[in-house]
Amino acid sequence: MSTQQLASLVKRLEAVASKLEATASGAGAAPVEAGEEVKAYDDYYAASVEPWLKLSRQIGGDLDGCTDLVEQAFAEVRKVIDVASKSKKPDNETYGKLLQPLVAVIKKVGDYCFKFNRGPMGNHLRGLSDGIKLVQWVAVPNTPVPFVKDMVEAARFYHIKVLVEYKKKEEKEAKLHKSWVEQWAQAGNDLAAYVKKYHTTGLKWNPKGSSSLSTASATPKKAAPKKKVVAKKSGAGAKAGLFDAINKGGNVTSGLKHVKKSQKVKYQTAPKPKVKFSSKAKKAKRITKDPVLELQRGSKWVVENFDGNKKVEVVAESFKNTCYIYKCDNSNIIVKGKMNSITLDNCQKTNLIFESLVAVCDVVNCKSVKIQILGTVPTVQVDKTDGFNVFLNEKTMHTTLVSSKSSEMNVSIPVGTEGDYKEFPVPEQYVTSYKDGKFSTVTSGHF
Repeated sequence: MSTQQLASLVKRLEAVASKLEATASGAGAAPVEAGEEVKAYDDYYAASVEPWLKLSRQIGGDLDGCTDLVEQAFAEVRKVIDVASKSKKPDNETYGKLLQPLVAVIKKVGDYCFKFNRGPMGNHLRGLSDGIKLVQWVAVPNTPVPFVKDMVEAARFYHIKVLVEYKKKEEKEAKLHKSWVEQWAQAGNDLAAYVKKYHTTGLKWNPKGSSSLSTASATPKKAAPKKKVVAKKSGAGAKAGLFDAINKGGNVTSGLKHVKKSQKVKYQTAPKPKVKFSSKAKKAKRITKDPVLELQRGSKWVVENFDGNKKVEVVAESFKNTCYIYKCDNSNIIVKGKMNSITLDNCQKTNLIFESLVAVCDVVNCKSVKIQILGTVPTVQVDKTDGFNVFLNEKTMHTTLVSSKSSEMNVSIPVGTEGDYKEFPVPEQYVTSYKDGKFSTVTSGHF
């Protein structure tokens, strides 16, 4: 063998040895590296989110407790993007578990903002409560970009109020809060641009990545310990034992205790049974979910699950806005400004006060509700409702009331100049008759 051949053989043996050593040490498979979308997210965070966090801490006050939560939410998004860049797309259940920490942080932000939204930073926090939902784009399939833009607009509704509120403050303070509002909008718009570039149709996964996120097999449950079965003597066996004792001549009554005369049944007076009247069980509380007051997609106000709130305010930005009020009990809903329509659905003992509507006010599946109209409305529709009273004014005497499958309906109109109202019942029964080849239907009563 020549020297050249020997050197080539040694080189090949060294290469084989290196591979064997790597396999033995567990380093045979190279780790999957993070994709470029992670680095791009880090650049976005540094350029857009960190300046906003800095301004928030500079303002302080009630923003302090929320700023750290917002920072944590963006950090959780980074973790999700990082995992996705290294992994194949998992099943929905596993993906849901991956998103649980992010969902928990978003809930904390919402709870904090709701707790302090009556304070001096109320509009700041209301805007954040809606705006922070933009980080949920990682869970939105197909159209995450429009979702991010919608959440930016949702926050802007309240942040415009911040600009109006601080416009009359000192120049330095007004400038600080204006920068804060603008930087949040910038962070949202920049996030939409990032998502459009790297995750246009949803969170980007790595088809060549690890499958470690696949659902693990469920841990088998331990079998419940078997109960020890103790055999009981049957009636026949017990009798046989008694006869055996008698046949043996033993004193079978030696173990019995003597019964005193006062203990014998015939000398006892049966006690009168005590009658207990149990009170009716308390009716389960109807509303168990958290209250919701938000503007969705820039035009639809949603008011849900308020119980005992005496002042829930909705401010219409445009006559194109609509308002949907669902499952509110013992509350006062006040709608300011002119809207297109309002729907009151499944509410009990709730008062609705609004100014003017372009189209209609719908009342559906309600009990004991009152409506006061301050401006004008063409039509009020009542369906499947028990207990309804509408208060008109001089401008709404022409309003049309349409009712079906409802009871205890009343219309109150103003009388005199003292602000008094006179109540008129709405007919609930109808009389139908056949005459001259035609059916005619009239109400059983009249106003």
